[in-house]
Amino acid sequence: MSGVPYRLKVKRGTVELEASAPSPEEAFELMNRLLDFANKVAEKVPEVAAASSGPASSLIQPRSPEIGFGAKPSSIEEFSRTATGRVRYLLSTGFFSKERGLGETVEALAREGFPYNTKPVDKALRMLIRRGEMRRVGTRRHYRYVER
Repeated sequence: MSGVPYRLKVKRGTVELEASAPSPEEAFELMNRLLDFANKVAEKVPEVAAASSGPASSLIQPRSPEIGFGAKPSSIEEFSRTATGRVRYLLSTGFFSKERGLGETVEALAREGFPYNTKPVDKALRMLIRRGEMRRVGTRRHYRYVER
């Protein structure tokens, strides 16, 4: 495995903090120190506090580990790391509540940080159609995908 094995990222408003360490305990300790620093900056710089959704004292709250070493996974992490899992994530967010094309789906995945080519996304969409999780409308080479 290359790089640091444990990485934590916290985002609140326009403030984003990231901590990497070789162990989960060290990563949480580093994150808590970063959060303390961010709160001190927010108290002294009004613009940072205004960017937050709450008062400066509640800009970012340090968290203790809830399950194992990490907090509850974000919704994207609840899905498998395959193209099908990523498309299922888009499906769960309501992205397919209106008809979408393959290109739109690839662009949405790229915005989420998953730059796939069209071929694996097309295969994932067809698999979800076969499983009855989605449906396809339109004619050949002009298909649109929508939730069931």
